[in-house]
Amino acid sequence: ALPRALRVRVSENAELSGPLINSSFIGVPYGWTPPFPMQARDPAFPDDGAAWAEIGQNASAAILDGSVVPNDFGPNFGTFTARVGDVFHFENQTAATRNVRVIGILYEQFAQGFWGASSVVKEDFGFEGASLFYLAVGPGVDATRAGHDLERYFLVYQFITVNIQAIIDSILETTMGVFNLLQAYLALGLIVGIAGLGVIT
Repeated sequence: ALPRALRVRVSENAELSGPLINSSFIGVPYGWTPPFPMQARDPAFPDDGAAWAEIGQNASAAILDGSVVPNDFGPNFGTFTARVGDVFHFENQTAATRNVRVIGILYEQFAQGFWGASSVVKEDFGFEGASLFYLAVGPGVDATRAGHDLERYFLVYQFITVNIQAIIDSILETTMGVFNLLQAYLALGLIVGIAGLGVIT
């Protein structure tokens, strides 16, 4: 899959008079259904595939990454919050105002921004080159090493690779470490409490 991605500033009002939000537009090639499940979706679409098909043919529809959903259990990595049905506005390269309506929100947070029709990125901003690649490695291949090899091979293009599985493993390890620490503190408190109860008794 070869999506196009570019940086853009969006606003929650049509006059663009409020605070502008720095984000990205990720143009999804027509006919490609990214394998990313959604945590929220417009009820007008029976499944995720139908929502992805909609952004392929409707320049005013977009799907957002999961960073827009507030996280009550840890740091929020997104720059703004949004819900299904929200409308955002932006200016294209000719200063014409465009808008996109959110029809879905992903769990995925690694490629942050508005996933929309590739035609929006191409026609509104003249951006044609693919700049985001999702690669799968074969069985037994070390993904990190393969990424470093790709970076060396495409050095002239400033190619940067990210091992998503390694990042997820690191986040899970840190999270489980915090839970284990809390569990240890609770166990210690329980032991001290029982010992104190015994002394009092």
